[in-house]
Amino acid sequence: MGNINSLNVLKRAVESATTGVVIADTKQADMPLTYVNPAFETITGYSREFTVGRNCRFLQGPETDQKQVEKIRTAIKEGVPCKVILLNYKRDGTKFWNELSISPIEEDGEVIGFIGIQDDITTRVEMEQALFKAKKDAEDADRLKVEFLNVISHELRTPLTVMLGNLPLLTDPEDMPDVQEIVEIATDIEDSGIHLLKLINELLDISRIEEGRLELNLEPLSIGNCIQEALHLIMPMIDKKGLKLTQEIQDFSFMGDPIRIKQIFINLIGNAVKFTKEGTITIISEMIGNQGKITVRDTGCGIKKENYKQIFEVFKQVDGSSARAASGSGLGLAISRKLIEMQKGTINVKSEYGLGSDFYVIVPLLEV
Repeated sequence: MGNINSLNVLKRAVESATTGVVIADTKQADMPLTYVNPAFETITGYSREFTVGRNCRFLQGPETDQKQVEKIRTAIKEGVPCKVILLNYKRDGTKFWNELSISPIEEDGEVIGFIGIQDDITTRVEMEQALFKAKKDAEDADRLKVEFLNVISHELRTPLTVMLGNLPLLTDPEDMPDVQEIVEIATDIEDSGIHLLKLINELLDISRIEEGRLELNLEPLSIGNCIQEALHLIMPMIDKKGLKLTQEIQDFSFMGDPIRIKQIFINLIGNAVKFTKEGTITIISEMIGNQGKITVRDTGCGIKKENYKQIFEVFKQVDGSSARAASGSGLGLAISRKLIEMQKGTINVKSEYGLGSDFYVIVPLLEV
């Protein structure tokens, strides 16, 4: 009588357990399930009527790790316990992480089946994955900041080296260079000073933007005027490289900060010139519905699609080495995106690697 009561208690415990319990018959070729408890039905969404008589592979899907499945098969074949974590699929197609422990059932020294204990550990796995991602993101951020600081230190040293290297040539009244050489030295110092000031301003800009301290002075602007003001400063670069400039300007009005809008277009057009060895720089402005679109097109080196997002992010550069082809802090595009978004616009890129790029800005038209 005591044995019968023990079996009843065991059965009630299994039936009321919150973890899934299954039993499989390993004496039959397909090793069908002969029992599943209510918790298994709750976890998987499959009814007892559906599952009994079937192999449990119906829980598998395209992302189930077959190496883990093979570990189960090997354990069953060898008649030993096994514990795995599998990505399985519920009846409605929902993925869940299944922690499965199986143990052999023996009778007269022979393995006749296996009992499996399963638990849905999706929440735990997702938390672990989130923690791992957060750790990796933090490590990546630290690495990118170090890389960025290395680039910035190189960029700051370069103009300072030019300035400090040239100044001694002008400090000895008894041994002054001729007038033409003085002009060349002064020009080199001026160019280096301008470059240094640009780097410092970019660092200050990104700091103000990140801290929310950058204020804008919005007013009605003409896109034609904004483009021409930017081109006035960039034309010497275009002429020096022997590039062709074409413009297809449809004028329109929009609200913007004149200084920051000019900064954005100087950056976009300047980048187009910087990364184009030969060919054409094209500026296009057009009205599309209630929006204005400005495209800066070049025939330069282009950008790989996987780098589209990266070029607009702070501290990230497609080439972060100090020996990269183009100089600069790498902050220009990140600053430009943040500035245009502060003015209710967007900026994006479409490029074909090796053939050129289109950087385009979209702004809301000024309501008349």
